[in-house]
Amino acid sequence: MNHFFNKINLSNLKVENRVAAIYIFLGAFWIIASDEILLLFNFDADLLTQIQTYKGWFFVIMTGLLIHILIKNDRKNEIQLQEELKEAIIKSRESDRLKSAFLSNISHELRTPLNSILGFSELLKNPRVETTERDEYIDYINEGSNQLLAILNDLIEISKLESNLTHVDNKDFCIVSLLHELYPIYKFELEMNSSKNLDFDLNLPNDKPFLIKSDRFRVKQIITHFLSNAIKFTQEGKIELGFEENKDSVSIYVKDTGIGIDKEKVLSVMEPFIQSDMTSKKSYGGVGIGLTLCQELSFLLQGEVKIESEVGKGTCISLILPNLEKKGELVTQEFEAC
Repeated sequence: MNHFFNKINLSNLKVENRVAAIYIFLGAFWIIASDEILLLFNFDADLLTQIQTYKGWFFVIMTGLLIHILIKNDRKNEIQLQEELKEAIIKSRESDRLKSAFLSNISHELRTPLNSILGFSELLKNPRVETTERDEYIDYINEGSNQLLAILNDLIEISKLESNLTHVDNKDFCIVSLLHELYPIYKFELEMNSSKNLDFDLNLPNDKPFLIKSDRFRVKQIITHFLSNAIKFTQEGKIELGFEENKDSVSIYVKDTGIGIDKEKVLSVMEPFIQSDMTSKKSYGGVGIGLTLCQELSFLLQGEVKIESEVGKGTCISLILPNLEKKGELVTQEFEAC
């Protein structure tokens, strides 16, 4: 019997079939059960007729209420499914729009360094090119190659993240050593960039070793994106790189005095293919996956990315990592080498 009822699942039937099935089942049960109960009592014919009438009306009223509730719930589920379908369609269209914008944007971002590489490569073929010009052309080719490589690396990385193929290797490393490693690289980059009037500061609580257990390569990857964005979106003022120790966490941050982000768009810039300026005449390059990559990597490190920004005043972006193990007395070889 149980096997029979398990095989007949009412939830899989259409609403009209469910109503009919419930009505027949309740009707049969009510007639058989109520008649058996009435046989236990010696009622006269008139009283038995009245009881049968009341019994019939009771059954009609109760089954009517049950059927009403059933249809109402089914209708409610149908409305909910329609709303979910509408929401899914809206998200799908928005996703298609963003992907189209992304493909259009990335085609531009890829063509720019490729054109530079091809153009200056052709110029190098000219035997009349002087040594100074040749060196300048080679620098342009190297710059375009690095730009192209960075875009391709980000695309590969985000693809690996979406496929759950990215792994982390948590080991003890010194944050101070890492920041000392990054600081001169970007300091030199700013000094070589004559179009920007920027100071670059390194802010450390002290210069003592500060160890944390995490993936050094991934942390460096995230901070590198932070610094690249700060330089890209800041024309004058200063950029600050540093870290702060909290109770159970450590925050590695990059502050800038750049264009900033609208408060309503702070969360959306973490989504794939989205930039703070999505217009067709953007003044800044990029494919719109850098912060998404940073956020996904931070989740793998059991941390988070936090953005505080104001339009026209600048941005502070932080990588917050758990700091449960205190090993302040241990000095690593990488720090000693700094």
